[in-house]
Amino acid sequence: MCYYITAALPPDSNVDTVRKIAASHHLRWEPVSNSTVLRQLGKGYSYYYTTWGMCDCSTELGCHLRLEQGDKKVDPEKKIKKFRKEGWSEAKIARWLSDQEAVTSRRQLHREAQKKIEGPEVKRWIEFAGEVLTGRQAKSLGVLLHFYSGSIDSERIHFAEHKHIELAALTKDVLYTLPDDVFLEVLTSAKAASA
Repeated sequence: MCYYITAALPPDSNVDTVRKIAASHHLRWEPVSNSTVLRQLGKGYSYYYTTWGMCDCSTELGCHLRLEQGDKKVDPEKKIKKFRKEGWSEAKIARWLSDQEAVTSRRQLHREAQKKIEGPEVKRWIEFAGEVLTGRQAKSLGVLLHFYSGSIDSERIHFAEHKHIELAALTKDVLYTLPDDVFLEVLTSAKAASA
């Protein structure tokens, strides 16, 4: 269906102020009651839908991983075997192999060029987290990227990992390489994790 980015706050967060900060960073902040996610987050956490438009399929979050996963690997030996059965000449097979190498090379160059493009979304998320956490509106801010096949409220999402990082470690690279279903919890400091 679609990608959506959701977020979470721990207990004792100033939700109303965070909602205003989110709006100023072009993020929605609407409560979601997904029981599977809330159980994994723990008691008192609140969970939010952040998508401003229809979906987050074109999100920059995790985009570098998706670029790498985009190409399907073709087994050339299987293809060559098939081509020989179909009566292809060795010269034609050699041309096909050469074409495949050229396509692979172009795709690699395209991926590398795409990785150098910096869009506004990742910067917006870093600034949003910074404003929420340095402004002491919450002790942490969690972000989750998931490809949904059903409803945001009822989809059974199981975290691949619940990763904690300090705000100072929240970089563009962290967000560009955020894997699907990894709940990334950004903390004001290491002390906040133990509090």
